[in-house]
Amino acid sequence: MERTKHEMALMSQIANLEKKLRDKKQELHDERVRQTGVNIGDIVLYLGEEFRVVGIEALDGITWLTGNPRKKNGEFGNAVRNLYSGWTLANQAKGDAP
Repeated sequence: MERTKHEMALMSQIANLEKKLRDKKQELHDERVRQTGVNIGDIVLYLGEEFRVVGIEALDGITWLTGNPRKKNGEFGNAVRNLYSGWTLANQAKGDAP
């Protein structure tokens, strides 16, 4: 069965609406990430340990970080840990923040 012009037009409208929805979801995600005040590469404190931020995730109103823990030798490792609520920027914790 061939598709009618009306059916094709509806499919096109649906595709356009789905793209707009994806774009708005990405915009919302970006805004939530921006509101964290954290950037990739920043150092944060979580449960008394320092981590280098390697990712910022926002899903369903919950935002969390992923980070590499600082090793005993002072360098950051390659292990990736999820950092949920309770993290702070290291410079804010030390009072260096503006």
